[in-house]
Amino acid sequence: MIYICEPAILSILVSTIEAYPSKYLGKKKPKGTASEGEAIGLLFGQRFAKRGESRFNVEIAVPMQIVMKKDSESVSWNDRHFNRIRDTLTLFPNLDFLGTYHSHPFQEGESVQVKHAAASKDDVESAQQIWASWFEGMNENEEVRTGERLVELVVAINAQKHMISKEGKSEDYWLQGYCSTFRYIIAGYYSDDNGLTHCDRIVCPTARLNNTDFD
Repeated sequence: MIYICEPAILSILVSTIEAYPSKYLGKKKPKGTASEGEAIGLLFGQRFAKRGESRFNVEIAVPMQIVMKKDSESVSWNDRHFNRIRDTLTLFPNLDFLGTYHSHPFQEGESVQVKHAAASKDDVESAQQIWASWFEGMNENEEVRTGERLVELVVAINAQKHMISKEGKSEDYWLQGYCSTFRYIIAGYYSDDNGLTHCDRIVCPTARLNNTDFD
């Protein structure tokens, strides 16, 4: 199970909304600003087993501010800045590196569906690369065993014509919610040396709230 705490979901949503392409809103990107498109970040929290079930408590999400390339269809990162974030946060005793998230932005008004949060071939390769690097580094300290997994969250998001006041919902490995004038679907995956598989369950109480709950 993947449990997403409020601070984490807020960081995920704000970073994906900030990076949302202006062209999808029929506007030009402000001159001189950084590239818009997919957002990417690292997840931290706790991993434990309960009643034979692996559980990931995603407490913090940290967006990557410096990336190699970003556009509406992809985002690529570099090891140096990725490792700076990971190594800094894992110094705190209650924070383990749990995985990553990234967004799939879609045109304003488009009907975002669960299939839009499906992991692409590039997503799978990236997740495997991250897992391999993590496993190699942790295995040197004998703190991780074969079969250990990381989390990958894919956030499909698009703007709506107006604010929507509907309650979010979740089912198995995905959840749907609304934030301001954006609709999003988050799909949860586990990554290991075999690639990506859907998580068994994803939970985020904050995502069930609708826009009017904050009035």
